[in-house]
Amino acid sequence: MRTKGISSLKYLAAAFALKGFSATTSLRDLYRRLGNKYSQNRHSTVSEVEIERGLWIYRIIDEANLRGDKFQTALELGTGWTHFYSIFLRSFFNLDITLFDVQDNRQFNALKCRVKALSEMLPRKLDSEQIGTAHFLSGIAETVSVAKDFEDLYMRLGLRFVIEPDGRLDSIKDGSFDCIFSVDVLEHVIASSLPYTVNQIHRILKPGGLSIHQIGLDDHLAHYAPGMPSKNYLRYSDWMWGLLFDNQLQYINRVQLPGFLDMFGSVGFEIVSCETENDPSLLSLIKINKKYKRYDIHSLNATRGLIIHRKPIVR
Repeated sequence: MRTKGISSLKYLAAAFALKGFSATTSLRDLYRRLGNKYSQNRHSTVSEVEIERGLWIYRIIDEANLRGDKFQTALELGTGWTHFYSIFLRSFFNLDITLFDVQDNRQFNALKCRVKALSEMLPRKLDSEQIGTAHFLSGIAETVSVAKDFEDLYMRLGLRFVIEPDGRLDSIKDGSFDCIFSVDVLEHVIASSLPYTVNQIHRILKPGGLSIHQIGLDDHLAHYAPGMPSKNYLRYSDWMWGLLFDNQLQYINRVQLPGFLDMFGSVGFEIVSCETENDPSLLSLIKINKKYKRYDIHSLNATRGLIIHRKPIVR
């Protein structure tokens, strides 16, 4: 019981701290500056989970290429501090990749450390055929090690960095990319903007192109409070969540997987695959708010969604 109480206090403390830093533009800027300054070490390492996520995207694109699609261009939504997943893919494919984000949190030294770690860890995860396919791996690591700064690195690897503070994709031409991917990003898009974002993803994909997204469906505040239910937010109405927990720094939209699938389907995407990671103990730990009563048990238990859609080819 005491452990549960401590977890609840940590959960509330994280919520109130993030809400406090969200109060003004200057406080939000301060939070981001402090975060960038003190998160270098955390962003300099590579986890086994991150490698598995990268390999998931790699296998999807590799299978598409084997079918004859021959992907050449890609867009990463929410490229983050170190462009990890784009650099990961460049270790396998000679892709022209656009790196898209809403703010500039880039950390060059952390990127160099992560690529060095990746070059040491990744070969142990690959079979002999994949190691042959990853012919860029050692070259990518060498390129990153000698790059002077981000702009030098982009020129060497054929990358392009784009910042759009409002997150809008209007400036990108129709049919620009063979694939668009993201990892733990779509859950942070403002709920009212999600239909627009999904529609724009459809617009800027080439016919036959793939939309590949891992979506974190869990309660991100619970990351600060081990022991809290993985989707603790299911307890709360929109009113209560907005009053106590919602914030502009680590916003989550609380959209469930069926909602995402409906949005992608409504703009014309064909579903290729949908997998989930689930927490089967979740519903025994919390009382579900009536807002979520319409969802089945599998959807409520889902803590992560891995969805792949294809833009149809019109003949």
